[in-house]
Amino acid sequence: LGSPPLTIVRAYDLQAFERLLREGVHLSGRATGLMSSVARAAFLEFTDLEIADLHVFLRARAHSAAPDE
Repeated sequence: LGSPPLTIVRAYDLQAFERLLREGVHLSGRATGLMSSVARAAFLEFTDLEIADLHVFLRARAHSAAPDE
C-alpha cells in the first residue's frame, strides 16, 4: 500500500485532522477504509496535544515538501 502525498495534510485544519486520526473520516465525510480501521485501533491513545503537535509538524514538513511528495 502506498501512502498519500504528505502535501495532502495542507487541506486539513486541526479539527479535520483530529477527526481523521480518531475516526478515519476523510474531509469529504466518508470513511477512508484502511485508515478507519487503523485510526480506531492504533490512534485512540493520542492526546489532543499530541494530535495538535503532529498536525503542526506534518504541515511544516508538507510546506517544505515537493508538490508530488
